[in-house]
Amino acid sequence: MLLWGKTKWKLRRLNNSEKQQVKWNTHDLKCENTQQGYEVALTNRFEALMQEDLDIDELTQHAAKVITETAEEVVGKTPKKAKKKMDIR
Repeated sequence: MLLWGKTKWKLRRLNNSEKQQVKWNTHDLKCENTQQGYEVALTNRFEALMQEDLDIDELTQHAAKVITETAEEVVGKTPKKAKKKMDIR
């Protein structure tokens, strides 16, 4: 019974890790150079995407992929904050 509970908990944790939303470092977009670089990179990728002959479903999937890849390259993800450990003294 205990083994089943642990296994079920681990599987649930694995499924939730895929659903976690990515937090982008939007603070960097306040800098004009970064903002312009992001806009230029995104515009160039969308122009290349629009030249391909795709139906609406493929276009939607590719557009989402273009946006996330460009954001990851130019802006980056927010650094994770270290959690403070409790001192039991």
